[in-house]
Amino acid sequence: MDALTDLPTAALVLLGIALLAQLALMIWALVDVIKRPDDRIRGPKWLWVIIIVFGELIGPIVYLAVARLPEAVDVARPTPTADRASAAADVLYGSPPAGAQAQPVDEPVQESPAGSGQAEAD
Repeated sequence: MDALTDLPTAALVLLGIALLAQLALMIWALVDVIKRPDDRIRGPKWLWVIIIVFGELIGPIVYLAVARLPEAVDVARPTPTADRASAAADVLYGSPPAGAQAQPVDEPVQESPAGSGQAEAD
C-alpha cells in the first residue's frame, strides 16, 4: 500500500479514471450478455460472463467487439420525397377535397388590376 501512496496525484487520478472505465465496461457488457438472446451471441453465455468478469479491461472489450451478432434490421423501403412532402402538407393543411386539382406551385396567383370590374359612374 505504500507504493500507492507514493504515486503523484496525477497518476492517482488517471488510475481512478481507468478503474471507473473498467467497471463501466464490465457492467455494460454483463447487462448486454444477460439481455441479449442466445441466438445473437457467438458461443455460450456462461463462457462470456467468465471472460467479462475475469478478463479485467480486455474481457468486456473482446465481448463487445467479437461476441455480439448484429440485430435483425427491418429495412423499410424509403418513401419518395414528393410523397412525404404531400403527406406532410395533408397533415398540416388538411387533405384536398375529392376531385379537386392541385394548383401548380410555379405559377403566381394573378391579381386583378385596381378598379377593373367596377363600372364607372357618369
